[in-house]
Amino acid sequence: MRDSDGVARSPDSSWVKVALAWLPVTLPLLWGIWQTVKKAAVLFR
Repeated sequence: MRDSDGVARSPDSSWVKVALAWLPVTLPLLWGIWQTVKKAAVLFR
């Protein structure tokens, strides 16, 4: 959302909606990255 002066405005409600929409995508990604990092840490210790 942009005002007439071109400043980007982000109402909290829309930000929350975006965050909730991305959660199902980002959580498995972060989980997979975390598991990979743990395995790598064990392998290279």
